[in-house]
Amino acid sequence: MNDRSLITISDDCSMKLWRTASTGTIGEQPSDNDLKVDYQVTTETTTCICLTGTNQELIVTGCHSGNIHIQKTLTFSDSRSINSAHLNLIRSIISLSSLNDEYFVSADVCGTIKVWPSYLIPKIAKQNY
Repeated sequence: MNDRSLITISDDCSMKLWRTASTGTIGEQPSDNDLKVDYQVTTETTTCICLTGTNQELIVTGCHSGNIHIQKTLTFSDSRSINSAHLNLIRSIISLSSLNDEYFVSADVCGTIKVWPSYLIPKIAKQNY
């Protein structure tokens, strides 16, 4: 992410990555302040969002269902989900900057708090040779 990007999540279950070519000036040219959608994905009903990862390269969203979704910021690719991360609506997700954003915390409406590593990688099934 950079200072010319913006991520939005809306009630229509869409997450959008917006970018601008703005130079920081206002009104010099009509195109200076135009935002354009670079990427859009369909989500489930989302209640909170944060950036995490050592380079702020991951978007983490908490959902009404209790699921957590993780995507890369630049392309919205490499999507991963933690289904049933909580039994209730996730109210808040924050990145732990004091730990170099290598972890994030989620909290649900009933007060359950969980700590997660930013880089969740599924275990590879052991193969017998």
